[in-house]
Amino acid sequence: MDEAVDALGTAPRTVFLTQGRLQLAAFARAPQHRYLVRAIDRPAEIDALPGCKLILKRGPFSLVDELALMREEKVGALVTKNSGGDATYPKIEAARALGIKVVVVRRPPAPEAETVHDLGAAMTWIAAHRRAP
Repeated sequence: MDEAVDALGTAPRTVFLTQGRLQLAAFARAPQHRYLVRAIDRPAEIDALPGCKLILKRGPFSLVDELALMREEKVGALVTKNSGGDATYPKIEAARALGIKVVVVRRPPAPEAETVHDLGAAMTWIAAHRRAP
């Protein structure tokens, strides 16, 4: 998240944060920006961003909705996470259409662990790794 904060630069702008409700406090070190936070529930760290605008809504959001919000709020940058799905793509599409800077936070690396894909393989793994009675 620190890299996302740095990527916003020093010039004040309205930043639309949709990277999730965790790690909002990282953005407090860039108080020159106005923050617009959209979440399903009130984030615990929201008070770390004084003066931010909180929008409590559940998606999915349409391209038309995202365009309208970004225009109305005069958004200058979007910070989002790579969720790996298409449901949240309209906000990126809207930002591109409006020439808004997009900062995408990478997904954390997958943990190094054995992976199985069906119940039989899972049961076999459990049997092989459980402690003897």
